[in-house]
Amino acid sequence: IFIAFIVFIFSAQCSSNNIQPFEAHEKCLSNNTLCNRRNASSVNSIPANTNMVNYSIQTGTTSYEVFDSSTFHNRSLSQETTDPLSQIISQNNMPKSIISTDERFQITNAKIQPYLSTAKLIATYYNVYNQATKEYQKITYSGTAFMAGSNIALTAGHCCYTYVTNTGNYNDNINNPRFPDKIELFFGCDQSADINQGSSYQYYAKGTKISIELASFCSPNLEHDWGVIELDRPLGNTIGWPRKITNWYELNAEIYSWGYPADKPRGTLWKTVGRIKKEEPYRYYYDFDSYGGQSGSPIFMTGSDASTFVCGIHTSGQVNENGGTRINNLIFYYTINYQTPSDDDYSYDELNLSVNSKNGSI
Repeated sequence: IFIAFIVFIFSAQCSSNNIQPFEAHEKCLSNNTLCNRRNASSVNSIPANTNMVNYSIQTGTTSYEVFDSSTFHNRSLSQETTDPLSQIISQNNMPKSIISTDERFQITNAKIQPYLSTAKLIATYYNVYNQATKEYQKITYSGTAFMAGSNIALTAGHCCYTYVTNTGNYNDNINNPRFPDKIELFFGCDQSADINQGSSYQYYAKGTKISIELASFCSPNLEHDWGVIELDRPLGNTIGWPRKITNWYELNAEIYSWGYPADKPRGTLWKTVGRIKKEEPYRYYYDFDSYGGQSGSPIFMTGSDASTFVCGIHTSGQVNENGGTRINNLIFYYTINYQTPSDDDYSYDELNLSVNSKNGSI
């Protein structure tokens, strides 16, 4: 299994634009004991019934949350604490997952809807020790995210909490994922010049808080590979966000996605179309093409009335199929918790929607 995420490495003394691919080391959690890699004091510090972990990028502190999707207006939050592993370092991966012929095509104007609410995500990790050069370096990962509320974005969990030191010259033989020191999002980006503007870019936002599932926090895995990034500005009120649907599945239904693959020109948005091939409790598998950097891309389905909804989040690729996290009740209601009652999302326990035939355009 490969994780669709790309990494750039920068020396503390100089910088490089060379992409450094890593082989995947991710695996599904399955029946493994939660937090079996953490020390006893760390495990004991997590309150009972916790299912979400919140990390403040601004303060470097971690808090724990009990979130009940059936009564999502009631949240139980712990006091913020310094995560014993947040100051340590780790590693990540990358991948190409083109199935047969590459059928992706470029979106040349991403600054209009429905593309504007999708962002190129850049996560920066400081003080990553290079075992070969004996120096601390800055590593920057690139992925995709999309608006999910007025001030939140959804992405793959490994785009905002991952390993950065278990491969190559950065391998310290310690299993220690970490949160990034900085996350930047460039919504509607369609050229390198947009990224070069930095915080001056019109649709720029910076992450202030990250929320992931406890199961992923304890051991990053594909079954719970999603994360919410709280932004420093309510950009969603300006650019909007796509509607989401939960508990949807239809075998061979046509789906599509767009994101920022690393094998294409920097900052360009690319669309891919395919069909659902199978489902698991937490995941979809499908045959559309992807590449490193597309992790965190929204997966769209279309109903018989031509309504479109985000049904999943692209996260990984294999030789003959790609995969993503399906929008379940927890993801659906957790993101709605940030929204107002008038926001237009829909949830169905059982859903039968026929999918229109499409020619690849929206």
